[in-house]
Amino acid sequence: GWLLGIVAENPVPWLVTSSMLVLPYLLVRSFRRTYNAQALTGADASSYSSKQCYSNEELKRIELEQKLAQPNVTFDDNMGFKEMSPSELGGDCGTFRWLQTDDEITVEVSCGRETAPKDCQVKVTTQTLTVELGGDKILAGTLTKSVNADDCFWELEDEGDSKKLSITLVKAEKTRGNKHWKSVVKGGPKIDTSKFGPPIIPIIGDDPVALAEALK
Repeated sequence: GWLLGIVAENPVPWLVTSSMLVLPYLLVRSFRRTYNAQALTGADASSYSSKQCYSNEELKRIELEQKLAQPNVTFDDNMGFKEMSPSELGGDCGTFRWLQTDDEITVEVSCGRETAPKDCQVKVTTQTLTVELGGDKILAGTLTKSVNADDCFWELEDEGDSKKLSITLVKAEKTRGNKHWKSVVKGGPKIDTSKFGPPIIPIIGDDPVALAEALK
């Protein structure tokens, strides 16, 4: 009763004192919530306390979405998710080897230490690829799928005591799972893409682009 009497007699000082006490509390609480939200990224999501901001179910959902957003995600034998390396999604064809990601095809040709850029002839169109090294035809034909020719490039790199001709082809359309390229060119050595399982396409919210891709 005496406290209410004090407040009634001196309302202004009481309101000022209350505001001084409550405002720092609200600022600290706001900061903690902002920090918690920012901290929940990458590897932090797996170890972040479910008592702060997010429930266990929300954390699991966030971890799943982060995993599915990574490239080259396929199903494992137990119908779980696993990330495959680019080399696992390609093959070794003897005179060349190739690697694959969702966005690119990389063709690699081992060559001698003395090989110079003038010895490499690479021609890429949206539908075809021709690779010659020192006058020898390494690869030629119609590509399995279209590429963005203007974005494709090649380079000569050191590889131990020798060199490597590396050709990067940028896919016109991304691929995932069993929709990946089976070979670099039509009629060339193939890999078994069925073992990669159906494409795993994350759909967050009502994203129309992701939904259209999933329905292809």
